[in-house]
Amino acid sequence: MKRHILMTIFVMTLLASCEKVVIDEGMTVQQKTIVSSAYGEEFTIDVTSARNIQVSAQADWIKTRTEKMKGKTHAVHVVTSVNHSGEERTAFVFIDNGMNRTTVKVTQKTDEITVTTQS
Repeated sequence: MKRHILMTIFVMTLLASCEKVVIDEGMTVQQKTIVSSAYGEEFTIDVTSARNIQVSAQADWIKTRTEKMKGKTHAVHVVTSVNHSGEERTAFVFIDNGMNRTTVKVTQKTDEITVTTQS
């Protein structure tokens, strides 16, 4: 009887050690800085993550959307609107997969007008 109990404990321990262990593989972001012209642009950042990602922007002049690509790759589209403020501006885009969070710094230049005169 003792032998049967010990064998059962051994088998249960062996089975418990065979459980799948999930390891967070992290998240890789291709680009951490964006510099946009004053006229507004669209940028695409490749993100590698085994988990689904959430993206948000700190400012209303930045719009974002995500697109699931093949495998663990996600495309994050960042669109800046026209900068009429007359000053350079900076804000952040946040990318989160539930385990890791990273930021992308977005700087937008001012509208520089060059006037040339002819003599």
